[in-house]
Amino acid sequence: MKPANIVLQAGKPEAVLIDFGVTKGFNETLTSIYSSNTDGYSPLELYDPTEKARPYCDVYGLAATLFTLLSGDVPPHAEMQEILERKGRRLPPIAGVSDKTNRAIREGMALDYGDRPSTIEAFLALLPGDSPAIKPAPPPRPVPPIDPGFRVARDTLYVTIVGVVLTVFLAIFAQDIRRAIDNLFFSPGVEQNFEP
Repeated sequence: MKPANIVLQAGKPEAVLIDFGVTKGFNETLTSIYSSNTDGYSPLELYDPTEKARPYCDVYGLAATLFTLLSGDVPPHAEMQEILERKGRRLPPIAGVSDKTNRAIREGMALDYGDRPSTIEAFLALLPGDSPAIKPAPPPRPVPPIDPGFRVARDTLYVTIVGVVLTVFLAIFAQDIRRAIDNLFFSPGVEQNFEP
């Protein structure tokens, strides 16, 4: 999960996740992933080919995405974050954001998945305010069928336009067409004998 995979729906206050990069990387047995990591948004465990993708991996991606949306910065690559944490440097708090939100982001981006909320629901519960219920998006509205009367009117318009264009074409080139037909069927300069 990363900001580029979130799209706002036109005219609606809703966002939709459009790509599940980790799930694309599963092999046929659904036991491992390959090369689906994105700098700043993939947890450390996804860089180990023996690790399986789990819901806590999505928690990391969601927390990293929230970090980017609130700060305007891409979080450090998980391996770089590990190096920085060994040196005592932690993810900086986001200015203008509540302590509770900063804490939720830090917990969601914990390098050790055992220190991270294990589900998206648990992560959302760390955020201030009423945590939104996670519910599937409603099915898309069916596209209403085209009115048969509209189809007839449209088709009539097309036939009329084609008829007018053909009539104009024939009117402009009638003599040339007649000459071409005569030349095709009658040899020029040879008189035709129509005697009975």
